[in-house]
Order: sequence, then structure tokens, then C-alpha cells
Amino acid sequence: MESTEDLAKRVVRSKHWRWMPGMRNGLDGSRYMGDGRWARVWNDTYLHRTREGSWPDLDDSATIGGLLELVLLAYGDTEFRMTYSPSNGWWCVYTGEVPERQTHMGLSQAAVLVAALRAAP
Repeated sequence: MESTEDLAKRVVRSKHWRWMPGMRNGLDGSRYMGDGRWARVWNDTYLHRTREGSWPDLDDSATIGGLLELVLLAYGDTEFRMTYSPSNGWWCVYTGEVPERQTHMGLSQAAVLVAALRAAP
């Protein structure tokens, strides 16, 4: 299974990728505040710009939420649904009109969202 860091480094190469407010940087733990501003809290709050080569922290809930938003924006008006099957531990993405078509599956939310974003039209 691919590590979350490898997934994150892959998702930033997607044509649909961009930083969303609240996402955490996997390189230094800072959060994207919007408008090119970053904040990192450690004893004090300071603002800085992210370095080239940064990747999202896909273990962070706010980052997963931002990634989901990017997927929804990329698919536009297309039907989109993500489910979890506790019996086998798989996450699945379904797209299209009824009958739906399973398009991506994986062992984590991050894995199926990265695959869905990279495959988005």
C-alpha cells in the first residue's frame, strides 16, 4: 500500500490540485489560510509562504475535507458518492447517473480521493 506521503506527492501533480483554506502542509505542519498566506503555530503565530515541493498532510481531517471539495468541484454536476464498507475495510467512489459506476476503491479516504481527483475530467 502506498504511504500517505507518496499519495500526497502524487495528488499535487493533478491538474485539479490547489491548496484550500485549512489544509495542513505535510512538509512543515503549517496551515493554508488562503490568498497565498500560511500560518504555523508554535509558541507564537507567524505567517510565511510555503516552500516549493510541499505536499498536503493526508492524515489531517481538514485536509481530507479540502481534498473532497476539490474532487466535488472537479466532477461538477456529475453524480458523486463515496462509501465505506466496514465488512472489508474498503472505501469506494461511485460516479455517474443511476445505475452508478464504481470508479475508484482503496483502503483509505485519502487513497480514493487522490485517485478520483487525478482521474477527474
